[in-house]
Amino acid sequence: MKKFNREKFIKRCIQIFAIVVVLILLTLGISAIVKTAYFNNAYNEYNEKIYYKNDNIAINIFLTLISIIVIYALYKIFFKIKNKYLLFAVILIYAVLSVIWVIVSKTPLRADQKVIQDIATQFIDGNLGTLDPGQYLCYHPLQLGIIYFLEIIYRIFSSTNPIIFKMLNIIFSTIAMIYIYKISYIIFKNDKVQKILLILLCGNFIMIFFNVYVYGNIIGFMLGLIAIYYTLKYTENKKVRYLAISTISIVTAIALKSNYQIYLIGIIIILLLETFKKFDYKSIIAIFAMIILMTVVNKGIIKFTEFRYGKEINEGIPMISYIQMGMAEKVDRAAGWYNAVVNVEAIFRNNDFDEEKTSEYSKTEIAKRLNEMLNNPKDAIVYYGDKILSTWIEPAFQTIWINEPQEEIEKVNDYISDKNILISLYDGTANKIIMKYFDIYDIIIFIFAATYLVINFKKINIKEISLMIIFFGGFAFHILWETKSIYAIPFFELLIPYASHGIMDVIQIIETKIKKKKNKKDKEIKLICGS
Repeated sequence: MKKFNREKFIKRCIQIFAIVVVLILLTLGISAIVKTAYFNNAYNEYNEKIYYKNDNIAINIFLTLISIIVIYALYKIFFKIKNKYLLFAVILIYAVLSVIWVIVSKTPLRADQKVIQDIATQFIDGNLGTLDPGQYLCYHPLQLGIIYFLEIIYRIFSSTNPIIFKMLNIIFSTIAMIYIYKISYIIFKNDKVQKILLILLCGNFIMIFFNVYVYGNIIGFMLGLIAIYYTLKYTENKKVRYLAISTISIVTAIALKSNYQIYLIGIIIILLLETFKKFDYKSIIAIFAMIILMTVVNKGIIKFTEFRYGKEINEGIPMISYIQMGMAEKVDRAAGWYNAVVNVEAIFRNNDFDEEKTSEYSKTEIAKRLNEMLNNPKDAIVYYGDKILSTWIEPAFQTIWINEPQEEIEKVNDYISDKNILISLYDGTANKIIMKYFDIYDIIIFIFAATYLVINFKKINIKEISLMIIFFGGFAFHILWETKSIYAIPFFELLIPYASHGIMDVIQIIETKIKKKKNKKDKEIKLICGS
């Protein structure tokens, strides 16, 4: 009987996983070539409905090819410049453009952003009324982490002006870009790939527009990347301090934005795969430490709030209700988006704010909806097709939409008077240009990330697949959960290093073929001259 080969088994699992991810990426890339999801960008109205339009396939392919040629030309221009200088230049350009945008756009807060901003301000004033039954934090106590963070920041700066947090977002996202670079190097250790990565990061304007978002997404993204980086560092040299940094970073990220539990699951899978290959008790301890510390921190925030409030507070909307909303028949938005009729607040309210009762109700409704889908498989395919495409092929991932003034437009003189460029960006010619730019950028990332997996299929290891594990987790999660295009950003960004490698692989293949042809011609010329 043959001895069980762990490394071979892991390699087969990685290859099967890679095939699945390639199919997902190619589906998204081809879909982005064929059609575009978009918002009706009227800057003076609140409309989160997604529409679709068919694209000119030939133009998209042509622009993608032109973009790759431009990337190659830039790569050649910057070839002799050290990457550390290029990184500094990219970060400087990014930070300056981000500061200019935050100042010029004056983007107003709305929806959950405005709510948590108002609550943080109320907490500073000693008003904890939003914890009362039927109020916002009764539904969403998981928001307490980011609310307390905002309260601390505003107390430090003695101001509740949201521009403070927007400026901090620029710092957080800049650090995030640096860690994308560092993670890419620890995975690939290829200076040529890093150069392509820097070019793609310089064109990553999505994050510039995203910096206005007063929420836990960006700081959570930064902390999640730090956690990934130090997890990968640990797999190289087994230094416990790296696991400690990773644990603290990911637990803090989750406290500020619970969706980063997907990053935690990815980190756990990476550690488990490494441990399966060669047993490491420190990785097992770290996994338990992450889970326990996450639970303790979340419970600690609740207990601190109860002490401050003087009353017990509930645990909020059960997580299963988000799955119910994420598969409810669509009404006013795309499939699986926040639903005007079947939304989590209404579900919780209609069940008397009782977690157990709400959970049972959601389970029953999920079973009914699943039965409907099984009886109408074509409708189910259309539904989830809409849900996936509305999440992943809106070119700007909703970052232009979140910047629009909308209901704040009445403040014309203070906000948008004589700012025709801004108006054009939201609802005019500039909008069409920037959205096409984002469309081509997204196509490049999807297609060339898939290209990397195809070309390197036989030699991919755990480290090289690590970011793809988290991307896949985000993709799968938002099929089940409530979705929005903006939720995809922390997972889309993880594809950029792979796309960089994919582009470099294609460049090297083409250069090798050209070199072979040239050598063949040189030999033929020598033979002719010799004869």
